Amino acid sequence: MAVKSTRCRRFVRRAFLSFPLKTMADSRVPRGRRRKRGFLGQSLVVSLAALTVLVGLPRLAVRGAAAQENGQFSGERLYAEAKAAETVEQQNRVLEKIERFREGQTGTELNDYLIKLEAWLLHQRGEAHAKKAAEANRRGETDIGRRLDAKAMEDFDAAVRLAPDRWKSYHHRGVCYALMGEFERALSDFSKTIELRPQYANAWFNRGEIQYELGRFDKAIDDYTQAIQREPEDAGYYTSRGHTHFQLRQFKQALDDYNRAVSLDPENREYLANRGDAWRTLGQWSKAADDFRQAIRLDKTFGRAYQAAAWLMATCPDPQFRNANLAVQAAQRAIELDGETGYIHLDTLAAALANGGEFEQAQKVLLQAIESAPRENLEPLRSRLSLYRAHKPYRQPAHATAAHPLDKPKRY
Repeated sequence: MAVKSTRCRRFVRRAFLSFPLKTMADSRVPRGRRRKRGFLGQSLVVSLAALTVLVGLPRLAVRGAAAQENGQFSGERLYAEAKAAETVEQQNRVLEKIERFREGQTGTELNDYLIKLEAWLLHQRGEAHAKKAAEANRRGETDIGRRLDAKAMEDFDAAVRLAPDRWKSYHHRGVCYALMGEFERALSDFSKTIELRPQYANAWFNRGEIQYELGRFDKAIDDYTQAIQREPEDAGYYTSRGHTHFQLRQFKQALDDYNRAVSLDPENREYLANRGDAWRTLGQWSKAADDFRQAIRLDKTFGRAYQAAAWLMATCPDPQFRNANLAVQAAQRAIELDGETGYIHLDTLAAALANGGEFEQAQKVLLQAIESAPRENLEPLRSRLSLYRAHKPYRQPAHATAAHPLDKPKRY
């Protein structure tokens, strides 16, 4: 997944999710999905350090001569140490000092201040753990990443319990829940964030990402629209809403959103590929081909664009857009670049082989695709297998009303 926090592009730590949320480090990062955008993103990770804002750090305001002498001096010193703490080890030491200093302060104004300071520092430590988790996952050390994510969750949870008005801690805990697959809890935390901070666009976006994953597409569109109203220049928001319109078979609305995303970020390969898929589904073959070519021009290692171009050249009902040799080459290149033989890539290669008259080989490849395909997508694959056994190539429908599984948008 690409949820936004301020990729945990958006709920976005896309690198860990099957769809893109905006994450802790990504208060304003466009999602390609992420991802969200960038679950919560198959994969983008943004630096969580960007989210460490000192605006929310409580200042000490203790009145009275005795408090000034005994409390404010120590409180201000702890404030300075908390503000300066950059590593988890430094944060641990300051948290220990706060805990010791709170002893005997129950019910005092100073204790209230120390509780807020502790909650703030716990949140900062949670972000530090999340940043290290992202780095570990990028290195392929997923066990370490999971342990660090669990520590981040503990810190955000502790911060919320100490200071129930900490909207950012609710949001980040929601990101952690999403990463763990606990979507209903994530929804609850994002909703609480919206209640406390309705102007925070990432919370709307990330709640939309969860609604999308749960198949609640109308609610997802509502949340994406709220995010767009707050940050109308974020291309990732339009992309996610476009994906949702696509799922609802509202292809023209999807195209409008993809167009807006491309206009905001014309050099983004994913946005061009998304729009190409929409053009193809609407039977606009030339425009689809242009977008796939442009995506490849921007990044010659972008396997998805090769796969989409191969599918178009192999299955287009208009013969002027078919090219048997190039379709096979593009399909093979997609597999080579992505280092995978998932069912979509194999289905594409099989269609390209059948288009070139290599029906026996097409059947072998498609049988491999059927072995790895989700159950809900087996019927169209088996239908194509019957065509190839009859020595007939597959032709995609000329109209969007008859889209097949490959027409579903790819959430990167």
